[in-house]
Amino acid sequence: MWTEELIQTLSTLAQDYPTKALLEVLLELSQQQQERLELLEGEIDGKMWSPAEW
Repeated sequence: MWTEELIQTLSTLAQDYPTKALLEVLLELSQQQQERLELLEGEIDGKMWSPAEW
């Protein structure tokens, strides 16, 4: 994802530890959010195809 690429680039360019640490945590959070989105999209798709869930 483009946000993860940007965060990784910024982390590489960061000069001090606090900035690098913040960007690493931000990258982890971004990845977790992406996983949650994919799970919820699958759940919505499953409910759309299941008349019992309507």
